Amino acid sequence: MISNSEKDFIVDGCRENCRQDGRTRNEIRSYMTISGSNPSIESNDDDSSEQHHPPLVLSNGSARVFLATGETHVLVSVKAELMTPAMSHPDCGALDIHVDYMHNPQGMTNSKKDDSMAPTIASLLLPHLVDPKQLCVVPHHFVWKLHLDVMVLASNGGSLLDACSLGIQAALRNTVLPQLTPEAAPDGGRPILQIDADLQNAVPIPGSEHAPIISTVSLLKPNAGSGSATPILILDATQQEEACAVSQVHVVLDRSNQNQKEPLICAIHKAGGGALPFSLLQDVTSFVLEANGGAAKVCSGSGHEHLLQETFLLQ
Repeated sequence: MISNSEKDFIVDGCRENCRQDGRTRNEIRSYMTISGSNPSIESNDDDSSEQHHPPLVLSNGSARVFLATGETHVLVSVKAELMTPAMSHPDCGALDIHVDYMHNPQGMTNSKKDDSMAPTIASLLLPHLVDPKQLCVVPHHFVWKLHLDVMVLASNGGSLLDACSLGIQAALRNTVLPQLTPEAAPDGGRPILQIDADLQNAVPIPGSEHAPIISTVSLLKPNAGSGSATPILILDATQQEEACAVSQVHVVLDRSNQNQKEPLICAIHKAGGGALPFSLLQDVTSFVLEANGGAAKVCSGSGHEHLLQETFLLQ
């Protein structure tokens, strides 16, 4: 909890386009991601034969996303299993998302907000992450099901939904599946799958490199006497700024179309109280597109015990 005077100070700073950490209203913090493919697969980032180990070696793909301050820290794992497809969609695979939390010793967490995190992420991202038809192995018989497990290790930095989406994107981009060769069964029944145990031949999921991300806009109510009733819009709010917000709008951005300068908005979700006029919604979407219109800048390098590192500056 923060006091009313602290809220007034934060809101006044945002109104003047100077936030507590020095950012402007539409500036997003840099997140560090540690990710990688299976440790048996060599990286193509340089000419050396250095191998990059993923955060979780027993998963098909994984990634860690965190702020330099350590206030936000998310670990994402992707595990794949073969299953029989649903009769209504015989050529479509499936995905599910599970979110878990490592609570702090004092238990200072918002259980209601925690419980709503998983369904919110699922409703916003699942329809747009991967084409289910790309997960089909043998129609009517075998498809892949991807389990996305999100572990929140620290959540004191705010904008947790944004960090989780970055982790999911990075983990999917580094997910690989073993090569499968179907063979006809001797009795003409269900095909038999031959699994290639050589992980050098494992393949990524087509289209997973373009998984969408979430960009959250927080709406702050101006202080009395400011002379304006228009809400103040800020991106990537800290935990203190979120405490000042009257509502938040989560915007899902899809960058799969490389021919478009601006990303495509594929979903919008409002959290918090109060109504959101259509005119203000247009301001919110324009605000997000302006801040995220440029291509994501990725700085890759080696280190951290041969873990692939990437710093995202999404602005």
